[in-house]
Amino acid sequence: MERSAVLDAIPPWFWDVPSVGAHYPGAVPREALSTGANCQLFAYEVLAVHGFVVAHLRSDELWLDTASTTQVPVPQPLDLVLFKKDGDPYGAHVGLAVAHDEVLHLCKEVGRPALWPWSGFADRPRYAVVIGYKRPVMVKQ
Repeated sequence: MERSAVLDAIPPWFWDVPSVGAHYPGAVPREALSTGANCQLFAYEVLAVHGFVVAHLRSDELWLDTASTTQVPVPQPLDLVLFKKDGDPYGAHVGLAVAHDEVLHLCKEVGRPALWPWSGFADRPRYAVVIGYKRPVMVKQ
């Protein structure tokens, strides 16, 4: 999938979703996205727009998940990417690869969804380590 196809499918209002750490998967209904989300909930809802379903997983659960995602060695558009200051997936930041050089994510630093180059993560100590990539495998029925 091309970068433009990934981004064009996202409803315009998704770009206004505020970063709210307490709005993680399972804490609020997915329909409440417009009231705010954490990085995981935002990424899962972008995937839902593209026809994928990811369970209500926190980052460490996502990393271990084999039902709705699978680990892959090289990211493609719409793969989940986990970042942290170390290799521990607990509390990792989650974004979505949208191109070979860009990641879509929602973080406190920006407050709204943002597209960053991979170097934008590497330059920040809290995101310096790429834990890995997870490809969604469950599609909406």
